Amino acid sequence: MPSLPVRLQQNEQVLQRLRRHPIFLVQQLAGVWGLAVVLIVAVNLLNFAVSIWGLTLLLSLVVVVAGFAATYYLWYGYAHTEWILTSQRLIDYNKANWFHEQMTTADLVNVEDISVEQRGVLATMANYGNVLCQTAGSQPNLVMDGLPDPKRVLSLVDAARDQARREMYAHQAQAAGSYPAGAYPAASPPAGRYPPR
Repeated sequence: MPSLPVRLQQNEQVLQRLRRHPIFLVQQLAGVWGLAVVLIVAVNLLNFAVSIWGLTLLLSLVVVVAGFAATYYLWYGYAHTEWILTSQRLIDYNKANWFHEQMTTADLVNVEDISVEQRGVLATMANYGNVLCQTAGSQPNLVMDGLPDPKRVLSLVDAARDQARREMYAHQAQAAGSYPAGAYPAASPPAGRYPPR
C-alpha cells in the first residue's frame, strides 16, 4: 500500500483506505475508445468522398494519439484518487494530473448525514456507487464516487463517526468533571464515579 498523502494527527489511526471500483475506469475508457472508433470511421468515410489518403491517415493518427492521451489521463486520476477513513477524519485526496493535487478533510464529528446512490444496471450488478457525506457548517460535502460496496462503506463511516462522537463526549465530560446528560459512552460508567441525576 502506498504511503499516506497526509500526515496523521496525534492518536489518529487509519481505519480504511478506499478506492474506486475498477469498472468505473473501464466504463470511462470504453466511452473514450468508442468515440475514437466513431471518429476514425467518420474520417475514413469522408476519405471515400474526397480521396485524400494523406489527410485521412493524419486525422486517424491524431485521433489514436488523443485516445492514448485520454487513457493515460483517466488512469492517472483513477490511480491517484482515494478516500481515507481514520479514527478522527474523512480525507478526500485527488491528484488529477502531475500539476493538480487537491485534498479535503472533514472531522467525523461534523459528518451529519450519509447516503448511498447506485444508478443503473451496471452499478447494481457490479455493486458500486456513490457515498455522500454531508458535513456541518461551511465545510464542503464529501462525495466518494464509484466505490465498491457503497453500503458497507456507509456502515464503516457511520460506525467511525459514532465512535468519534463518543470519544469527544467522554473527553468533554472528563474536562468538565462529569458526563453531560445523555452523553455517556457506550459502556456504562463505573459505579460511584459520576453523581446521580
